[in-house]
Amino acid sequence: MSLSQIKSLITYRQNSEPSSPSIGEVWMNTESQVIKCYNGSSWDIIWSGISGKYGYFAGGTTNGSSYLSTVERIEFPFDYGTANHVGNLSCSAVGGCGFNSTKYGYVIGGGICSNIERFQFSFDSGTSLNVGFTPYSNENDPASFNSSQHGFMCGGYDVAITSAIYRLEFPFDSGSLSNVGSLSVTRRYINGGFNSSQHGFSLGGFITLPNAITTIDRILFPFNSGTASNVGNLSSNRCALGSCNSSIYGFTFGGSPNANDRSSIIDRVTFPFNSGTASNVGNLNKTGMVGAGCNSTTYGYVHNRSGTTISSIERIQFPFNSGTSTDVGNLTENKYYGIGIDNTDFITQFI
Repeated sequence: MSLSQIKSLITYRQNSEPSSPSIGEVWMNTESQVIKCYNGSSWDIIWSGISGKYGYFAGGTTNGSSYLSTVERIEFPFDYGTANHVGNLSCSAVGGCGFNSTKYGYVIGGGICSNIERFQFSFDSGTSLNVGFTPYSNENDPASFNSSQHGFMCGGYDVAITSAIYRLEFPFDSGSLSNVGSLSVTRRYINGGFNSSQHGFSLGGFITLPNAITTIDRILFPFNSGTASNVGNLSSNRCALGSCNSSIYGFTFGGSPNANDRSSIIDRVTFPFNSGTASNVGNLNKTGMVGAGCNSTTYGYVHNRSGTTISSIERIQFPFNSGTSTDVGNLTENKYYGIGIDNTDFITQFI
C-alpha cells in the first residue's frame, strides 16, 4: 500500500491510543511516527517513521582561528561511543549552517568559506562537492532549516549584520542562493533553527552586542517572498543556540545571553506554534553555546562548546517533557562551532 493510499484511510492523528476503534481503522501516532491499523483486538504497524541512519557534524574550530574541514558521523541511536571521521568538506568552515534533502546533506558558508557544499547520504568516505556559492565571502552565524523542497539560510553576518532569508531548491546541482525575504529583525549569532512539516523557525540571536534577544520568527513553506512573522519568544534572551526537532516539537539547547556566558536551558515549542513563549523543559548535562544539533525520529543530539570539554555529544529522548540530557559520547577531537545535519524525514512531512 502506498503512502498516499494510507493517507486517505487515516482516522486518528494523535499521540495516545484511540479508544473504542473499529476494525480496519487507521491511526497515526504523531509522536512515534508509526501508522497502525486496528485488527479487532490490537494495532498492527503498517508504516513506520522514515528515520535517517546517521547524524553528521561538519567543520568547526579547535581554537577559534584554525578552521576545520572534517565531517564526523554518528550512527543512530548512538547510545555510547565516539563519532567516526568519514570525510571532509572541500572548504574549511566554521559558524556556517546546514540542512538536508532526502538524498543530500548541505553545508553553507562559514568563516572564510563561501561555498555551498553537498554530500550524498550515507556519505561513508570522500570529500563533499562544491555545488555553488553564497552571496558573500563571509557568511557567519545564520539559522537554517529545510522543507521537503527547499533549504533556507536566515540572518547572520556577511558584509554586515543581515535580515535576509536565502533559499535553494533541491537537489541543487549548481548556482547561488536566492534572496526570498527577510526576518522580522536584523540579527546574527542565531544558529538556532528547526522546522515542522509546514513552517521554518529562526530563534534568538542578537542585534547589537552584548545583549541577546528572545525573538522566534516563523515562515510558511514554500515561502517565495515576504517577511517572517514574529510568533513568540524563547524563555530567556539567548544567542548561539543548538537546535533540532521531532515531528511535533522544536528544541533549542543552551546558548548565551551575551555571546560569552553559557546556558544549560533546553526550550521546547509545540508545532505549529502560532504565538507564546517557549517552555523551559529541562537542562543540558553541560552548559554550552554555539551548538550543532541533529535528530533521528526518536532522539535529539547536540554538540556544544562547554568550557574545556568540547567534544561531548548529548542526547534527549522525544518527547522530552522534563529532565537533563544524557552525555552519550564524543567527537574525535575537541572542537566547536560546527554544523549539524541528519537525513531524517518525518511522516508528517508527507501526511
